[in-house]
Amino acid sequence: MRAWILSSDESPENYSSLVWAESRGKAKAQANYDSPYMYQYNLEVDDFTSIRAIRAKSLDNGEELSEKEICLRLIKNYGWSFYIGNEIYDEDSIKEFEKLFEV
Repeated sequence: MRAWILSSDESPENYSSLVWAESRGKAKAQANYDSPYMYQYNLEVDDFTSIRAIRAKSLDNGEELSEKEICLRLIKNYGWSFYIGNEIYDEDSIKEFEKLFEV
């Protein structure tokens, strides 16, 4: 399935969300989806036309990857940051971020 990064100026914190869908329209339909994964965020968008959906081709067919692998690819390939508690994890703190997934 195709991977899409959703965003909107209407979103309260200007967050992005990663979803998988067959088309741009089906991806946009997932903008307000609450998910247990840290890479999927409810954008809280009222106006469907304000949603941007751009392809994340390196994550196509990646639905079966682990949450850790998906997040690491988002950090490395797309410059994402993850906010957990009072910490920000990005390219500069990727080793610390990886440790969060150790059991």
